Amino acid sequence: MGWDLLSRATGREVEPGFMGDVLKSASADGALWLLVIAFCVAAPISEEFFARGFLYRGWSESFLGPAGAVVLSSVVWTGLHLQYDWFFLGEVFSIGLLFGYLRYRSNSIWLTIVLHGLNNLAATLQTMWLAG
Repeated sequence: MGWDLLSRATGREVEPGFMGDVLKSASADGALWLLVIAFCVAAPISEEFFARGFLYRGWSESFLGPAGAVVLSSVVWTGLHLQYDWFFLGEVFSIGLLFGYLRYRSNSIWLTIVLHGLNNLAATLQTMWLAG
């Protein structure tokens, strides 16, 4: 919500333009349900196992420690989202830091998978609502 408020305050679009285009295309092709599964289930599972499962776990046990692992895995995770502009990359990075912290505190990747899925679901519903 903070990033949405910042978007509105700076006169930016709240949702990335490509998201609206992708949703409209999927809807026109009758594949909206498949896109929602990809965004809200498949992407969170694969990205979280990679970033906060594999990368975080290995790096947190290295000289980087948990804090360095959270930051570095968030940078890599942000790099998986290069379809966004700099503003949305900042949003992705900050969410990555939050998810990394929650991964550290809970010692559970399942928490971040669920939160990632809920975040993507909220973003998808918001885009559907705003894009019409």
